[in-house]
Amino acid sequence: MTRSEQEPQEVDVAASQPYVIQGPLTAEIASVRSPVRQFLGELCANGLRDVQRRYREAAPELAVPAAPRGEADPGTVGTAADWLLRFLVDSEPELDLVMMGAAGCTRAGIRLLPALAEVVRALGMSLPSRPAEQVRVFTGPGAGNSTDAAVLARSCWVLALITEAYRGGPMVAATGPLGRFRGAAVTSDDLLGLAPPAGLDQLAGVPAGV
Repeated sequence: MTRSEQEPQEVDVAASQPYVIQGPLTAEIASVRSPVRQFLGELCANGLRDVQRRYREAAPELAVPAAPRGEADPGTVGTAADWLLRFLVDSEPELDLVMMGAAGCTRAGIRLLPALAEVVRALGMSLPSRPAEQVRVFTGPGAGNSTDAAVLARSCWVLALITEAYRGGPMVAATGPLGRFRGAAVTSDDLLGLAPPAGLDQLAGVPAGV
């Protein structure tokens, strides 16, 4: 028996394990190490720039022009717009993501549940005491939430920030806009006041662009 046959072979355990997507798809696409990015790169690399150019040339004007990043975080704008769209087609969308985000905030020392409950109450809803046992199946748009548009937009910004805390974990909550409330009392007005004017302008254009 040769020495190579006697010695155990090292196995790359990490490489043998299936890859698990743990964050948003946009984060996977942004990471050059992600198999998702690598797959799309191999699939779409040829002629990609030309396709992008032709798309931009043929695309209509943006329904909601972009705001400078320093005035409104584009990620938060997108998440807030996601919540706004939910409220436009459903008077009471599920808030499980927000509840999990609030739990992450609590771990970061940001206790905002009472204030969040007031924000949600103004939307004609209440915070769930526990996650839904079954996923709701969307059967089509409904009447939507009738809350004043300005209040709804500010509320969606709050829900977006807390959703981002769920996606990114307590560190994101602590270092983001919610971090100013660490160890401090928080009111619903405090939360609603986090929405920047540029972000609200963006959300105001969402219904027209739907």
